[in-house]
Amino acid sequence: MLRQFATEADGLLAAQQKQRTEAQKGLQTSMLLVEQHLGRQVDAAIDPVIAVQQQIQDECIATAKCAIQLHQKTIRWKAEHKRLRAQLDDLKDFEAWVRLTEVNMHEICGKLEYVCHELTRASKEEAS
Repeated sequence: MLRQFATEADGLLAAQQKQRTEAQKGLQTSMLLVEQHLGRQVDAAIDPVIAVQQQIQDECIATAKCAIQLHQKTIRWKAEHKRLRAQLDDLKDFEAWVRLTEVNMHEICGKLEYVCHELTRASKEEAS
């Protein structure tokens, strides 16, 4: 009887281990299915987020390109402005030189008129 009880106990224990192993396999399979299902749900939920992130990234890149182009144009415009200011300063110097030359020419003309007048008077005196 003791042997029969031990045999039954061993049989029950083996059946219980078999059931436990099958239950563990079923649980593992269910966990894998849940993980896969959750993974699909997460992937489906994150796709629009990734698309929006990509759009934002593209817009940031476009904005950065525009900013760089604007910066480069600003640098070129500043250099051109500086060059034009230098030319304008040169023209101011030229304008001052022209005005001074005009004053000098008027003085020379006045002196030449005087010399011509004196020469004309001297030649009239000699002719008389």
